[in-house]
Amino acid sequence: MKPFFVMTRSCGFPGVRTAVLVMVLILAFCGCSKQTDYDSLIDQGRAVLDQEDPQTAKKAEDLFDRAIRQEPQKAVGYYWRGMANGRLFKWADAASDFSLAIERDPALADAYYRRALCLTVLNQADKTSILRDLKKTLELDPEHTLARRQLALMQRAR
Repeated sequence: MKPFFVMTRSCGFPGVRTAVLVMVLILAFCGCSKQTDYDSLIDQGRAVLDQEDPQTAKKAEDLFDRAIRQEPQKAVGYYWRGMANGRLFKWADAASDFSLAIERDPALADAYYRRALCLTVLNQADKTSILRDLKKTLELDPEHTLARRQLALMQRAR
């Protein structure tokens, strides 16, 4: 038996409409599958990260890396990889990931807060960027209690 694509010789055959419909469905399904894979990788990584075991944080980081390779324009993957890097004490990498998340979604309040924490741990001499991130967190989410506390501590220390 000849392969399907060889069986349809020209556009005059009724089977061509069916072939086109099948191709459209396949392409549509592949597009949905990519999104499902991305979401699945994020969910798996979060589940691993929720175990709060530093040894599993590397596995979570790998899952988030895979998600980012699939959908590099989405902020969520970078945010969660930043969380995994923080768990691995890779503060500079975590700060970079939070910055990438912010670039992709400037309304992601917790990314500003997490970046401020990373910069604090890295003992940045320039405290203005830390204060700016904390203020931006509160601008986007006035109920962010941890950011409010951190900002108050930093303002008292000045």
